[in-house]
Amino acid sequence: MKSTYQALIDWVHDENDFQPIALLGGYGSGKTSVAKKIASELAKLSVQDYTVRRPILIRLGNITRYSAVDGILGGLFTSEVPVRNFNLPNFQKLNEKGHFLIILDGFDEMKHSMSWADFKAQVQALLQLHKERSKVLLLGRPSAFLSEDEERHILKGQRRLDENWVRLPNWPSFRELELREFTPAQRRDFVVKYIAHNGSANLGRLMRARFFCPSISRLRKWRHLSRSPLLPCHLNFACRADAVYGSIVPSMRSR
Repeated sequence: MKSTYQALIDWVHDENDFQPIALLGGYGSGKTSVAKKIASELAKLSVQDYTVRRPILIRLGNITRYSAVDGILGGLFTSEVPVRNFNLPNFQKLNEKGHFLIILDGFDEMKHSMSWADFKAQVQALLQLHKERSKVLLLGRPSAFLSEDEERHILKGQRRLDENWVRLPNWPSFRELELREFTPAQRRDFVVKYIAHNGSANLGRLMRARFFCPSISRLRKWRHLSRSPLLPCHLNFACRADAVYGSIVPSMRSR
């Protein structure tokens, strides 16, 4: 079965599929990590191949009140990631021609600071970036939606009319993808690579990483997670603790 990440990569490079995608997942499931990884890989490729889409990563959590899309882009390219001589009309033309991947990360964080009316208006403004040949990737927690009406309004462009659903004009329907829990093999792979990446690839620490996965059940008990999925953020936490203290895995194994 194709992974969610690979499905996203295939979609980015498919120049016949322009339906926007909503990547959904709970807290700590790795949505932002996926967004950053896709942006990083596309950025590297686009330096060597001008036909590859340039990633535009917009952190929605930074938006606390309604902002026009030109203001959001202006702030992004003049202060957050300064681009000399940034020109909004040129950006819009390039987007219409399919030169960008627009990544809108954290709609749930944005919604927390807004009323429903403002949130709808803000999403509608951001969807101005969805053009005939554009690619838009929206990421967030589905729990941000308090009702089916809210979810279908944002992700399907539909609103309820009596007992029926009617389409909203100029509002695209997102194809939904969901991040799944790590498999045991993926947990082991994550831990070994994390420790190696942080400059501790000696045999002793890699051996400790091998012992980490049998300790997963102990970590669940330690974090009171025996009835919950073990999320990437929990593995990240444990690896960071191991990097700092160097003994979390053996101590967990002894419990």
